[in-house]
Amino acid sequence: MSSQLDTRVDVDWVRATLDRGWGAEWSRRPLSPRTDWLGRPTGDSWLVHASGRPHVFTIRLDPAERAPAALFPVRQKVLAHCRRQGVPAPDPVPTTDGGTVTWRGDLACELTPALKGAVPHHFGPDQIAAVVRSGLLLRASLDQVPEPVVSALAAVPAPPPPCWRAAVEAARTELLPLAGRRTDDWSQACAAMLRGVLAAEPLMDALRPRTARAVVHGSLCGKQFVLSGGRDPQVLGLLDFGALHVGDPLLDLAALADTAARVRAGETAQRRALASFQDLAARGYLLADGQEQLLMPLLLTRTVPPLVELVRAVLLAGRRGPGLIERFDRYDPMHKAHVHRLLTGPAW
Repeated sequence: MSSQLDTRVDVDWVRATLDRGWGAEWSRRPLSPRTDWLGRPTGDSWLVHASGRPHVFTIRLDPAERAPAALFPVRQKVLAHCRRQGVPAPDPVPTTDGGTVTWRGDLACELTPALKGAVPHHFGPDQIAAVVRSGLLLRASLDQVPEPVVSALAAVPAPPPPCWRAAVEAARTELLPLAGRRTDDWSQACAAMLRGVLAAEPLMDALRPRTARAVVHGSLCGKQFVLSGGRDPQVLGLLDFGALHVGDPLLDLAALADTAARVRAGETAQRRALASFQDLAARGYLLADGQEQLLMPLLLTRTVPPLVELVRAVLLAGRRGPGLIERFDRYDPMHKAHVHRLLTGPAW
């Protein structure tokens, strides 16, 4: 979808921006656009085939992802802090003026090394263990960001959280009746997602506002972890700090618990992974007694709105592609309700 937001972005536009921001050695490298979940070139992410190691050139084309210029130097301070704590956070290639971002109008452009590793969708137990360790290390590091940096990040305007109640109402009154009248497989898949949204409404409705002030990654799902191979997998990189903001740290822990429960091999493995997550989080003073009850309801309030918009795009605009099943799985409210039961049910 983002490729349609700014039709000026083509190979020549990217080369000119690389030349302006990073110099001729980068603008002369071979380029190839990356694809989105529809299998189309996105326009906002390009591989730069530099000798020895490819890099990723990104452009914030989507208006929902654009950020004020004040965010980027603060974010770089947060990332530098996390790297000092051992978090494998990305280190963008410096621009010719010593910054990390080049601007084309109101579009922020960045260049970062591409990581050679795997981003699994369903993880083995050893992979999950590595993800949990790395995610909790990140969460502990973000809790220790110096107060002046926290205050500077809090001062940067951030988009408000999406309204989950409006999304639920759209699911109930508009989209589910439409999906229910259709018989094709995709519409039936949409209907299943929407029924899950309605079933999860009581969990979200029971959630009460919290006053919390910490630096939050904001998008700590499984696709952000790049893993090495072998018998002892390690997290090589933690990606996408574009949603960094000051808010409730339980959001990161909720996303990490959701990922931990994606371990393959059945419910016993899920229970073990979640028990390990809870134990390590508690020992690190990241998760207090009783807070496990808040995790999935909080995550649902953030994932239901984009799920409903995705269903809208499928049903009303006919958008379908090779990545749709993975996106449905990532947002699936029934998975999150299942994780909630595992986190809050009786010990086994």
